[in-house]
Order: sequence, then structure tokens, then C-alpha cells
Amino acid sequence: MNIDQLKTFLAVVETHSFTKAAKTVCLTQSAVSLQIKRLEQELGVSLFTRFSKTFKLTNAGKALIQYAGQIIRIHDEAVLSVSNREMRGHIRIGAPEDYISPFLTRILSRFSKDHPRVKVDVISNLSINLKKAVDQADLDFALCTEMREGGSVVFREPMAWISSAKYRQHETTGPVPLAVSYEGCPYRRWATGSLESVGREFRINYNSPTSTGIMAAVRVGFSVAVLGVTNIPNDFILIGKTEGYPQLPMAHITLHRAPMPSSPLLLAFEKNIRETFNQVRTELRHQLESGSRVQF
Repeated sequence: MNIDQLKTFLAVVETHSFTKAAKTVCLTQSAVSLQIKRLEQELGVSLFTRFSKTFKLTNAGKALIQYAGQIIRIHDEAVLSVSNREMRGHIRIGAPEDYISPFLTRILSRFSKDHPRVKVDVISNLSINLKKAVDQADLDFALCTEMREGGSVVFREPMAWISSAKYRQHETTGPVPLAVSYEGCPYRRWATGSLESVGREFRINYNSPTSTGIMAAVRVGFSVAVLGVTNIPNDFILIGKTEGYPQLPMAHITLHRAPMPSSPLLLAFEKNIRETFNQVRTELRHQLESGSRVQF
């Protein structure tokens, strides 16, 4: 099986579209269709059942997904193992402010030790803007929240209610005072939606597009808020059901790559991202199991 055909197959599966897959693998839509056709001919099976405007995977297509991923990973590891370790080049990555300290600093630290001659530019922005930038190849990689189309989930982060340990604003009577981000932000939706689900009144008394602004409102006792557990400073307390605050969902952190051909440099950087998140996942699990405060 041709490795490019397998990558194209997975791109179609992940984007749910031949058109979007074409952008991901830097081909025309007709070329994507041709690669899928040749792969089906080689295997002697149909991978997709096609309808007028959509398609779905056949049983053979579903079976191929796991094998295709394994083959591609082995291929990429082989490329890295025989390529020149003294890599040079330039990588651009974007991430929301929430991810800079707990994740991106660790990713860059690990990578710079092995590849000191690679220049890495970091852009901090909202997930929706980063997704657009990576789709337009203005960024090589982007870490986004809950934007799964065209990306892959690299980490599932528990969310938590936070309040000031000094002012204990969560104990106030009346509607819950909330500090939230922009309209459409998943954190905002989870905060308001979970309170509505248990019939608890709230009022939004502070808006900020950044976690720094939200934490400032919490720190001075003005509001309570929702943040990921890896991004909560020591001077905050975590509150929950005992204090009358409902359970929150997990946040899915997704990795997106620009629609451009792979290279040893990009493969090495993506491998480093995934390994870092695997390490964070292990550390988080151990801390949660031990009941200790999460620190990153």
C-alpha cells in the first residue's frame, strides 16, 4: 500500500470530506478521489459507500483505519530515525494563552534540547483564529480547544470551578458572579450551561478574552470562573458539588497541522508535541489519584 494513499484515506476520514482532505494533503479533489480509487483497487474492496452528497465508511474502511494509522506512524518514525538529527529550519505554532505555561513551554523546552538550531515562533490567540491561520498555512501547527474537525485530540483536560482563597466569592448569596470569556467560548458555555442545568442563578459580571483577565477578576474576589486544572494558580481554591457547583466536562485539546507536505522537521516537532502531552497525561493521572493539588 502506498503511504501517500493511506495518508489521503485518513485525511478523508478525519475531515469527513474529499474537498477538505484535498487541502490537508495538498492535492486537488480529483487527485484525492484517484488515490482512494487506486487504494480500493489494490485492496479489492470499497472503502466508502458513496451517496449523492455524502459518504460513509464500509466495514473494510473501518477496519483499515487502525492499520493505516499504525503504518503511517512506523513510516514517520523510520523517516526520523534515518534523517539528519542536526535539523535546521523554522516552525510556527499557535496556542491559546491558557496553554502557554502548562503545555507549550514544556513542548519547546524538550524540542530545543534536541534541535537547538530550529527557530520556533509562538502565536497566542483564540482557538477560532488559530484554526483559520493553520488552515491557511499561516501557522504550521495550532493547539485548539474543542475544534476537532481536521485535527486530532492530544489531551483531555478536566475543568474546574475556581474561587479566591482569600475572598471566597463562591460563598456569596444570590446569583453566582461569573467571569467568562468571549461569546462562543467552550469554557463560557460549560459554566453557564452547567449552572442552568441545576437551576442555579448566575450573572456575568466580568468578560475577558484571556485567562489572565479572568484570573484577575477571581483573585480580587469579584467573580468565580471555570478553568482547566493545569492552569490554576496556588492562591485559588477548587470548588465543586460540596459548594453547590455542578460537574464540568472534559476539554478536548486538538492538534491541527497546516495543509502542506510532511518533512522530517515537522514530523519531529509533531512527535515531540504528542510525547509531551503523553507525559503530562501520566503526571496528571498520578496527581489526581494521589489527591494532591495539580501543579504544572
